[in-house]
Amino acid sequence: MSLSSRMLLGRAAELARIDPLLDEVVAGAGHAVLLDGDPGCGKTALLGVVQESALHRGIQLFAGCAEEIEQHLPFAAVSGALDLRTSSTDWRRATIAHQIRHGGRLAVPVADRELVVVVESILSLLDELCVDGPLALVVDDLHWADSSSVQVLHQVGKALRDLPVLLIAATRSVPRTSALERLRRSLVSRGGVLVPVGPLPAPDVRELAEQALGARVGPVLLELLGTAGGNPLYVRELLDGLLRHGGIAITGGTAEATVRRAPGSLSAAILDRLDFLTPRTTEALGACALLGSGHTVSEIAVVTGQSVPHTTSALADAVAAGVLIVEQDRLVFQHDLVRQALHDAMPAPLRAVRHLEAGLALAGAGVTVERVAEQLAAGEPSGDARVLAWLGEYAEQLTLRMPETAVALLGTATALGDPADPLLPRLRVHLACALMRCGQVSAAEDQARRALASRPEPAEECTLRWLLAHAPYADGRPDLALTEIRHALDSPAVSALEATRFRAFASVVLFTLGEFGRAEGYAWQAERQARELGDTRSLVDAYETLAMVHRLRGHSQDAMDFTARALRLAPAAEITGDRLIALHLIRAYALLELGRAEAAEAETGLARRIAEQRWGTLVAQCRLDRAVVLLAGGDWDDALAEVRSGPEPDERWEALPLHSLAAIIEAHRGNLAAARGYLDAVARTVRPTTGAPFYEFLPLWAHSLLELCERGPQEALRRFLTTADRGLTPKIRASLAWLFPGLVSLALDAGNQVLAERLTNDIRVLLGPGSGAGLHAVDRHCQGLLHQDPAPLRAAAQLYEGTSWVLFRARCDEDLAAVLAATGDPVAARAPFDAALAVYLRLGADWDVHRAESRLRAHGVYRGARGTRGRPKTGLVSLTGTERRVAGLVAAGLSNPAVAERLFVSRRTVQFHVSNILAKLGLSSRVELATLLAREPDGAGNRLPRQVTGE
Repeated sequence: MSLSSRMLLGRAAELARIDPLLDEVVAGAGHAVLLDGDPGCGKTALLGVVQESALHRGIQLFAGCAEEIEQHLPFAAVSGALDLRTSSTDWRRATIAHQIRHGGRLAVPVADRELVVVVESILSLLDELCVDGPLALVVDDLHWADSSSVQVLHQVGKALRDLPVLLIAATRSVPRTSALERLRRSLVSRGGVLVPVGPLPAPDVRELAEQALGARVGPVLLELLGTAGGNPLYVRELLDGLLRHGGIAITGGTAEATVRRAPGSLSAAILDRLDFLTPRTTEALGACALLGSGHTVSEIAVVTGQSVPHTTSALADAVAAGVLIVEQDRLVFQHDLVRQALHDAMPAPLRAVRHLEAGLALAGAGVTVERVAEQLAAGEPSGDARVLAWLGEYAEQLTLRMPETAVALLGTATALGDPADPLLPRLRVHLACALMRCGQVSAAEDQARRALASRPEPAEECTLRWLLAHAPYADGRPDLALTEIRHALDSPAVSALEATRFRAFASVVLFTLGEFGRAEGYAWQAERQARELGDTRSLVDAYETLAMVHRLRGHSQDAMDFTARALRLAPAAEITGDRLIALHLIRAYALLELGRAEAAEAETGLARRIAEQRWGTLVAQCRLDRAVVLLAGGDWDDALAEVRSGPEPDERWEALPLHSLAAIIEAHRGNLAAARGYLDAVARTVRPTTGAPFYEFLPLWAHSLLELCERGPQEALRRFLTTADRGLTPKIRASLAWLFPGLVSLALDAGNQVLAERLTNDIRVLLGPGSGAGLHAVDRHCQGLLHQDPAPLRAAAQLYEGTSWVLFRARCDEDLAAVLAATGDPVAARAPFDAALAVYLRLGADWDVHRAESRLRAHGVYRGARGTRGRPKTGLVSLTGTERRVAGLVAAGLSNPAVAERLFVSRRTVQFHVSNILAKLGLSSRVELATLLAREPDGAGNRLPRQVTGE
């Protein structure tokens, strides 16, 4: 059914822009549409037509409406659209609803982590729903949407190229929040369609009036209708008001106005329409407007102070008149503009007082924390003892579920409350935690210090000291975190058990500062005390630090042993979330350095699964670590998939190392413009966390490599040395160990023998008892280059066989071939030369191929039989191994989340692979993919159409 089959008066142009998009969604292409216009212009009616047409096309429909009163209620708008209720019979929806309401527990929190988890869960739900067919997600009154719902829509917009979804929302032209403005820009940048819904032209206004009146419109009435500004709702309200007050006379088939003045505003026209209601009904409607749409009769009765029977009777006329409608057990305004007109008719000071009293009344009736909080937040700022008492009981729940609202209410309460109230010190502790959850680290520290100055109870003091230690650490200031730990250890309020835990945390902080010796000392001290106290939590923390120290020293097997101990104790210590993720990621890097790349990738998959369940902000880091593992193992296409499905440059700090990693791959492949584009995109990325420095080797590597490709060894060395002169910490220098042979080679090419010797000696300093094969391989590699000696290079090549870095192994073969050829043994150079070229060709590293051929050609050594230089760009043969696996699972009917679960990757990575697969095969939908693979299951043998094979 075409949208044109049900026309809205004067909206043919708007409908014509949306109609083709529905057909494209049915065909598998996602789209976003934003309807933009003034209140009453017909946006909701347009949405209604779109929904009707979507249903006739067989498109699944999910629709909701944001409300002003629910702006501080997390995920309120999308919960309504997707029916996310804890009582839902669909376990997926019930699980997400539970995450929204009970997603975390109060501790020293990390900002946004539950928000990211819920966003990912909602997107996974949409993915799974798309398996059943295309869908439309409709949100009306988007201007009232809560920030978390806006974030969901932002992520949906990013995924539309891979999902058959029509995202369509209606919003007022003004005012627009900054979050909504960002969403608007994001959708438009990805091809979203903006559909302005402007005033109706005068002929359409006349036709609308004549349809409503069943008569021609006279000139006086037509002039009066001109005051409606082309707003269809105002036109109808104006006509309704004139008819009710005898302001229109119909004579001889012509309707003419008997008055020459209309109500002064749309709100006035709406309120005038309600003047037939009795005072008690009007009062009850005022309470409904105050509470927002969607409350029970009992809640309205509580606010009005009347009995339920009295309230039911009072609202019966409003229901009969169509002002209110009944949805399940709740009363909802037929049109939100009616609710808003009633709400705005109350003077602002009176409205604020009524919101406050409504919140307190609902609190007394045991209504949910969210409903009470939204009324108190809209109410008069108050330090009322009743508000403090409610916050004293529910602050923890409020901080978990609505941290921004908690900050507002707790901030007001502590500022305006009676200083002598004994509840205030405890509320300041909750305020500090709420600020931390909102990412307001400096404000959280300030509140914690103020709360600490009031001499709280020992348990509360300990909580504050933990917050004061964790806040600067999370903010990228580990030195200040260490100072706060010392203060905590000096406090008599900190028990022996807590002191042990602070020492274990100190070991983590010292490791972050690069003080490996002191970190190890604190870890062993915490380990001994934890054993005496039987504290498994501190034992896990200590073993984690010891694992990190030994890994960066190159003692990978020791690192494996310590992570094994920690993981065995983790269940008893109730270690979950970020600590468990960290242990799996440490283990992944240890496995990588032991030459077990597949096992390392599996560990990053385990870490990602944990992150998706509860610690969503760490999903990006898990993606980054998997990309590093894939880079090392030579799965460069899959590594690029992680980059392209990862955070955008302005979203998270992980974008900097991820984009740098992509630049490294593109530079090695000779795609210098693409490499430069990746680095330019993250040129202004900030690194506000303590995790970022561990990945500084990636941007340093990328920039130096690009300088080498574009400007030669002198500039590449200058770039590296400039960074080194700023001070490379031990942990960064250890991470850079793999790059040192390349740097030694650059120094020699630049004629800087002294620098080559210094770099070689720097690697030797890192060697020690227990150093793994990787560090020894790097040492031999550097020695062989420095002295142009094939013996250490052969030893290095054998040692590299026990590691995962295929690129560096190939570079060692290339260097061995070059040294053998230069020293007069070109025949012996052939085997390592061919081995290096085989790896470069498999990686698609054209720049390395060109370099290697040029070096060896100078000594009379040439490549033998020319093999293929890489995979074709289109057709089934162009698919990577991972893309083939994804294609097979998609063709079997699995959703993106199900594929992700099967392959131990993220849902977004699967989305990226699906998009790539369809593009390479020239297909537009998953159905076409399934049809193709059913005809050509093994990707070879039968001849395919040219647009599929790429011929």
